[in-house]
Amino acid sequence: MSRFFVGQRVKKVRSEHSPPLGIGREGRITSIGSFRKGDLSWDGKFFAADSDCTISSDGKDCSSRLYLWEPITDEHQPCESEFKELLDKLLEAAAA
Repeated sequence: MSRFFVGQRVKKVRSEHSPPLGIGREGRITSIGSFRKGDLSWDGKFFAADSDCTISSDGKDCSSRLYLWEPITDEHQPCESEFKELLDKLLEAAAA
């Protein structure tokens, strides 16, 4: 199961509607929590539906459900040994 965090880039892979809406859209998680329909959000608007996150996409924030999204990961993620090597180089440079 994926772990989500605020600021994470995500891509919509599922839809609760038929026909599916917004599949492939990318965004960034702006908040995670339990929001109920009618709750007042921080920008003075009311949530239109129950949700567990807000996503910023195309310059707009919208409420959504996390299970509709998947994290966007970089193709190259350093392995543990590569990470250790890069960290050692950084510490050497900082000490110099």
